[in-house]
Amino acid sequence: MWEVIKSALKTLAAHRMRSFLTMLGIIIAVMTVVSILSLVGGLDSYVKEQIGNLGANSFIITRMGMISSEEEYLEAAKRPDITLAQYRKLLRSLKGDYLYATPRVNSHLSLSYEGVQLSFIRTTGTGADNININERSLANGRYFTAGEVSGKRAVTVIGYEVAQELFGDADPIGKEIKVGDRPFTVIGSYAEQGKMMGQSMDDFIDIPYTTMLKSFGFRRSIAISLRAKTQEELAALLDLAEQEFRRIRRVKPDEANDFGVITEDILVSAFEQMSGVIFVVMIAVGAVSLLVVGIGIMNVMLVAVSERTREIGIRKAVGARRRDILNQFLTEAVVISVIGGIIGFALGTLLGDFIGSMVELPSQIDIGTVIMAIGFCVLVGVSFGIFPALRAASLDPIEALQKV
Repeated sequence: MWEVIKSALKTLAAHRMRSFLTMLGIIIAVMTVVSILSLVGGLDSYVKEQIGNLGANSFIITRMGMISSEEEYLEAAKRPDITLAQYRKLLRSLKGDYLYATPRVNSHLSLSYEGVQLSFIRTTGTGADNININERSLANGRYFTAGEVSGKRAVTVIGYEVAQELFGDADPIGKEIKVGDRPFTVIGSYAEQGKMMGQSMDDFIDIPYTTMLKSFGFRRSIAISLRAKTQEELAALLDLAEQEFRRIRRVKPDEANDFGVITEDILVSAFEQMSGVIFVVMIAVGAVSLLVVGIGIMNVMLVAVSERTREIGIRKAVGARRRDILNQFLTEAVVISVIGGIIGFALGTLLGDFIGSMVELPSQIDIGTVIMAIGFCVLVGVSFGIFPALRAASLDPIEALQKV
């Protein structure tokens, strides 16, 4: 077999330009698929890591829930708001069967400090337990206390990017910033979380939800974050909270929930469905591309058989068997495919890394992608090289020797 492979490589080297042009289609097809799959793989790992950072053993009750279609959005938009009164009723009905709980109300507000202004900053009004549910790390200072929440104090904990843009390398603790047109004292700042697909995860601030309602007069639906005491108790707490919240909102037994429950598993499942669709689409695109490439390989190999008819006749005359000729031409087709696939894989990996660095998204290649890329190339070589190889193997040696 090694002799056959060396013979195939010599033949390809003798026709460099034709071999390269034949490989070019495979290189482009494999490079495109591998680069996108590497980005999808990196995105998959990163999103799962970020979802895991939402907080262990926790879930969120929201008015809208997870939306996956326009129809679901239009239906969810009709639901009544979740109110603070309903939040308090839910906590009383749960009777302490949770570890932490907090309401959340979100908006986007402008910030300013000594002439520096930031617009449309994600602002979350929440409770003192929010830091325990999300399990995010603070770089400086502390989080606000239950007393500061009940006292409607104008204090804030800011994200890493907000701290950098407003204060640079200076210590932000104790500084007074304007949130909207109202003064707030910075009592803490978060550690850096980085970016996702070019979007910062650090351009936000937290303030007490009571202060949010007092200072900005928001009257909108809230979200409710709950954390179970242990992983084993999470499912039971989720079921109990769902039942009690249905009762509080007077949902009839035969009616669907008029609220949504978001868990880590639901978020991971939703993303996996999305990335799975991307994976299937890319495999389909790659398969069509390789089909076109395979037809090109078959055409080139048929031309090669015609050009080398006399060579085939001589080989048969000196004792080459039909199987030997078949192996020779089939190996050449596979070698073209595999070399093109290897080059395409290498370029696809580099392209994935380059695009990932541009959008600040990690790229990741797993062993399955490697096996799939090489396997497809071998399959193309065998599938589209078999007909020319059979044609070469079936030539009559006497007729072949008469060819000039």
